[in-house]
This record gives sequence, C-alpha cells and structure tokens, in this order.
Amino acid sequence: MIAKSQVLSADRKKRQVAPTLAKAEDIKEYKPVQSLNLHKSSHPGVTAIDLHPEGDLVVTGGADNQVIVSTISGGKIVNTFSEHKKPITDVLFHPSQPLAFSTSSDNTAKVWRLDEGSSGSKKSSSAFTVSTHTAAVTGAALHPTGDYWVTSSLDTTWAFHDIAAGRTVAQITADSGLSYVTFHPDGLILATGGEDSAVKIWDIKAQKNVATFEGHRSRVVDLSFSENGYYLATASEDNSVKLWDLRKLKNFHTINLPDGHNVSAVDFDYSGTYLAVAGNDLRVYVGKTLNHLATFTEHGAPVTDVKWGKDAQTLVSSSLDRSFKVWASRK
Repeated sequence: MIAKSQVLSADRKKRQVAPTLAKAEDIKEYKPVQSLNLHKSSHPGVTAIDLHPEGDLVVTGGADNQVIVSTISGGKIVNTFSEHKKPITDVLFHPSQPLAFSTSSDNTAKVWRLDEGSSGSKKSSSAFTVSTHTAAVTGAALHPTGDYWVTSSLDTTWAFHDIAAGRTVAQITADSGLSYVTFHPDGLILATGGEDSAVKIWDIKAQKNVATFEGHRSRVVDLSFSENGYYLATASEDNSVKLWDLRKLKNFHTINLPDGHNVSAVDFDYSGTYLAVAGNDLRVYVGKTLNHLATFTEHGAPVTDVKWGKDAQTLVSSSLDRSFKVWASRK
C-alpha cells in the first residue's frame, strides 16, 4: 500500500486538468438526459448510486432492498441482486474488475459479481458477505490498490476487508456509531463521519485515529476527498457542508443550506473543480471559493446521492422519488 501511495502521490503532482473538463457555463445548463425508475414502487426510493468510470453502467441501491446494475443508454437492467433484507445504504463499482459492492441496514455488506446470472436475473448471488458488523452498515469505500475495501457501521466500528480472500482483515472501534467512510486518494488514511458529528482521520497501517475535525452540530452523512488530496468535504444533518484543509487540519469554508434541506451527499469531481451537494435539490459549487453555480430541482422528492462522471461531463443522482437521473448538456 505504501508503494502504491507513493506512485499515486507522484502522479497527482504532475497531473494537469483535462482539456475535456466540462466548463462551468455548460454545467449551469445541465438538464436530465435520462430518468429511470427501476426499483419497486411498493417501497419507493433510490437510496444510493454509483457510476462506473469506464462505461455505460450505473449501480443503484433502493429502499426495496435491491441492488440494480443498469445501462445509462436505454436503461437496460444488467443485474438485479436481492439478497439484502433491509434498505441499501451505499453502493459502488470496482473500476477494473466486474464487481459491485453494497451495504445495508440489515447489518451486512456484500460483494457482487456482475458477470453472474443472465441479464436482469434476480438469481445472481453475492461472492462475499461481510457479517462482522452488529448494526446497520452505512458506507463502503474501495482502496486505491483495488485489493481491499472498507465498511462503516452504526455498531461504532469500521472494518477492512480483503477482496480476493473474501475475509475481514481488521475491525477498528470508534467513539460513536459511524455513518460514512471514505479513503484518501493516496490510500494511507481514511475518514469516517460519526453519529456524534465528529469527522475522524485514521492511519490505515497503524489503525489509529490521528486527527479529529469538530464543527458540525449533527450526524455526518457523507464525505468526499478532493483528488489532489488536500481537501475533505463533509456533509451533515445540520444542513451544512464543510471544507477541511488536511495540511492545516482546519475548516476553511462552510456552505450553510436552508433549514430542513435534508443534506444527504457530497461529491468532488475528479479535477476537484466542482462540488455537487444533494439534499431537497441538487446543487453545484465551483472553484477554490466554492461559489454557487447551479441548482437543479427536477427530482420530485429529496435527492439521496450524487456522483460525477468523467471530466464532469455527466452527473448522476438518486432520489426518494424512485428515479435516478443523468444530467448533461443537451447541446
């Protein structure tokens, strides 16, 4: 992991912003170019979403306990996974292997093989189930090596798992229930958000808490590192989004949203130029000062999750209105 971190850090220092990065004036005019309702209407609500970095695939998790992999173009269902017993809390793709990951309020997390079963088959089974947690599993993140993943839980622990071996390697206890987890781009530290409103930074190798960010007044619901590795965005049920400088270990900017906004998710695009914020609507902020760029209100219920596509040319969002939408320019 240390060798991988050194490579990632060196590459990032040489990286230039892609010439194909979407321009702010184009993002401001984004419209839904696709809107799909694939989850059951009996338990409405898409609770989590991820966009595959190399293709046309979206994975969604629902209040109907299902994980569905589908295509953006045409909305064709590729796989439906139905082993979870309670609503899905998080989903993500592996970028280079045919795998998807999910976490659930049923106290489990699962690894799914995307090449199992026939198209749209509800008989596809999980390759590996995490059963180490004793309360709802709230989030998942993939290590930059692609060999490990981590889960967070309301049981006050985060757990580190070996994908190939299909086993849990370590389980670490925090001070409160954990509501989300994410890896730093270098892979040597991770961040957790807590039920106690604290954001904690953990050293992976030492498995110790090395920094704590305090300032939110309620549960932290989502976290997103900027790809340059310098900043961390945190979203809280206190309807604020805070930006933290990892070099100075302090909060340098706060976005205060209206009372009752139901802030649920944040996501930096790969360049770190744009930050998307999900809540009762979908908002985009731009630049080092995070000036408000756009607000999108086409969902008919609170937005539960949001992810940027390559070069910010697309944006995907999930909602309690049972849909997921793909946002892009119609030019």
